[in-house]
Amino acid sequence: MLDRLGQRFVELLWFGRQSSIVAQVLVATVPIIVTLLIRRELAFFSRYTTQQLAPLTVAIVTATIILNFWLLSKAGSSTYSPLLHSPNYIFKSTLLNLFTAGIVVYAGYLILLYPDTKLLIPSRNGILAGASLSAIYSVLLAGANAAATLSRTQIREKERIISTFLSECDKLESSATGAIEADTDAINAAVHSLINKLSDEPMQDSSEIKDEIKEWHASFQQYNTGGKRKMVGAGADTPSEMSDTWGPLYEQYQLVRKQLSDMETSAFNSITNG
Repeated sequence: MLDRLGQRFVELLWFGRQSSIVAQVLVATVPIIVTLLIRRELAFFSRYTTQQLAPLTVAIVTATIILNFWLLSKAGSSTYSPLLHSPNYIFKSTLLNLFTAGIVVYAGYLILLYPDTKLLIPSRNGILAGASLSAIYSVLLAGANAAATLSRTQIREKERIISTFLSECDKLESSATGAIEADTDAINAAVHSLINKLSDEPMQDSSEIKDEIKEWHASFQQYNTGGKRKMVGAGADTPSEMSDTWGPLYEQYQLVRKQLSDMETSAFNSITNG
């Protein structure tokens, strides 16, 4: 139970990557400590009244949530994880980044400022200032994660491999039986590339889809061209219209296809493009 919770936390905050942990510690924690030591940002907030600071804090937090979401979405788009292309999952990761930054800022307050203020709970202005600082530093956490994860080369490669698999399966479904050998070769090549890439991906859902693809492809290789066409839906719109043999294999293909299709669009683009 605890192992699973720990794995989920690591995946939400660091996308399962140790390099992201190191990057976040170096990029985000050091500036937080420096800020609290020199107190310049805190002096900036002290010039405002609570009534002035409240809307400013709301604006800062809102803007940083959007920026966080965009950064994490860009990072997720270069992975082979369907979850990291999901708007809901990236939003949860964004909130966890903000919460983590808040804990670090508050810890810094207790260590460096509490001896002077003697207040476990800061003043209202202090809370608003802390919320703003937490939001700003959460962007550093997201940026560090993006720097450790994002690869434009891998994005293009992923799009090419997935597009090849999906388009060749579509061709296989609609091709005449005697003219599809080249299509099956392309599917086999794309599947091998996907399995290799998914094996390198540290996210748990990537391991699950890799197993699904391997199982489906093992069956795919056992059948003749007519059987292969049925496995990708030739002659039926739904699995229920197929026999007991082909229905489950086509249903498995539909599941794999959906997960791969989900990885063609980033979480941010899924929202902005409707």
